[in-house]
Amino acid sequence: MKLSDYIRGFRKGKEAHRLEKEAMRDPFLADALEGYSRVESGADEQIELLRRRVNMRTTQKRRHTIAWSVAASLLIGVCIGSYFLLQENTLPDEARIAMEEVSQLEPLSVQKEEKKEDLVATVRKDSATIQKGLITGNREKKVVVSPHTEVPQAMTQEWIDEALETTIAEEPLAATTSSAMKSIPANDSSLTAQVAVAGKVHGTVTDSNGYPIVGATVKLKGTNQGTISDVNGNFVLKTGGNRELAVDYIGYESVTLPADTTKSLLIAMNEDQATLDEVVVVGYGSQSKGSITGAVASLKMSGTPQPTIGRKAFRKYLKESLVHPSDKDCARAKGKVILTFRVDKEGRPQDITVKKGLCASADEEAIRLIEEGPDWTMGEEPVEISIRF
Repeated sequence: MKLSDYIRGFRKGKEAHRLEKEAMRDPFLADALEGYSRVESGADEQIELLRRRVNMRTTQKRRHTIAWSVAASLLIGVCIGSYFLLQENTLPDEARIAMEEVSQLEPLSVQKEEKKEDLVATVRKDSATIQKGLITGNREKKVVVSPHTEVPQAMTQEWIDEALETTIAEEPLAATTSSAMKSIPANDSSLTAQVAVAGKVHGTVTDSNGYPIVGATVKLKGTNQGTISDVNGNFVLKTGGNRELAVDYIGYESVTLPADTTKSLLIAMNEDQATLDEVVVVGYGSQSKGSITGAVASLKMSGTPQPTIGRKAFRKYLKESLVHPSDKDCARAKGKVILTFRVDKEGRPQDITVKKGLCASADEEAIRLIEEGPDWTMGEEPVEISIRF
């Protein structure tokens, strides 16, 4: 029931009873009902009058808000326009002069045509024979003019061309060399196309298949001065004279060669089969087992069975497929998991056993790598695999 109905005298029924119960809980509503009950008549008119006054006040506030919004928008627009106008009027004198000079520049083709016409007029006026001088050392070419020799009209154009060629040839030797250097094509991904720099040796380190080796140590033999190859196998090293280079990388045979600064060196390294079993595969290059930190995959095999894809490819598979556990027990675990297994007639690992575990998740990850890995060659002896985390 509405409060207005109750005031008019409709005070029977459930709705009226509910309103009276609410008045018992709400002092404000109780005071309102008591006040209206004391008014003999005219309560509806008073309520309607109050409603109209409230609506009038609300409407006026809305109108004022809209008016102020429009005025503020206009003021902002005027301020922005004035700012740009003042910026344009306060340009420095140098900027205005530069703009006027640019607008007054003539096209390059017009200037070339005028120079050519001036050259034709000069040749016709002087009627001179232009002879090309010889360049000795860094001296410029000289033009010898015979003022008493008449020039046939038909040969004028030919002499003009020769004069233009002579002018081009008279450019300084340093400028020609600079242009030639700029015209050499560059290769962003390789240092082999760069011009040799005096006092520096540069080149690329690759394996026997031509793939770049990342992290190879390149140093001057007998010294501690050296560098390492980048992700493309490239390196640059300053030389203190005619020295020899020593190139080393774990799992590969060392290479020694002269430090030739006149050309780009291509150094191909061969695998060292004696140390392959002790190589630990990491994100960049390889490291010895004694200096490993972090989650890596290493491979050590004993026995006759071998991966059918080869040891190198198998180590690459371990590196790319290993997923370090993220649970609480193994998130920070470091060490290795040693597995042993046999190979069945179909070349698949069987009876995989954890010989040395690290934690539950790491052990499961190591077993997964072997189960989902490549086939193996047949053999009677068991295989031992070490997966390093």
